[in-house]
Amino acid sequence: MKLINPSSCVSLQVARKNFARWADAAEGNVSYTGVGFKPKMIYIMACIDGENAVSHGFSVAEGEDVCLYYPVGDTAWYFGDEIITNVNIDWNGATGRLVTFDSDGFTLAWTKLGAWHVMINAYALCIG
Repeated sequence: MKLINPSSCVSLQVARKNFARWADAAEGNVSYTGVGFKPKMIYIMACIDGENAVSHGFSVAEGEDVCLYYPVGDTAWYFGDEIITNVNIDWNGATGRLVTFDSDGFTLAWTKLGAWHVMINAYALCIG
């Protein structure tokens, strides 16, 4: 039996970051800090307060976002090229794309879709 040398193993850092945002807030970049390291990969689960909408997104670099989302009022799941897509069937809500992994977190670029005043609650799992 061959044993693995512990010094050859790679250790991973893992942290969770919770955040919230109004869907109709101003567009632009928002930095989320307090992770404690520079992530290499991120998974974000986001939902709309009091609604049956959810988004599951992954990214490993800018432009490498993908998500699976379920819009409010719809009956199907869809794929998107954002890390967060929280919308209703009329395409009101917000989307977020990864801009950068920062030394202590990450930055998302938010796009507002319509004027739907709902809270998006998100939970990010950062791996570095």
